Amino acid sequence: MPKLVWWPFVVAYASSVVLGNLAVDTPYVFSMSVISDGYIHALLSRYSTSQ
Repeated sequence: MPKLVWWPFVVAYASSVVLGNLAVDTPYVFSMSVISDGYIHALLSRYSTSQ
């Protein structure tokens, strides 16, 4: 479970590197928050439906 929580940050970091936006803080933080928020929402909905 703790390892899965890190995935949004890894994905956001990788996407920012690919897009070349690593030097710009705003798009990186925005994409990281959107990705992590969507991931957490999907993760919670998956666990709530599985139980």
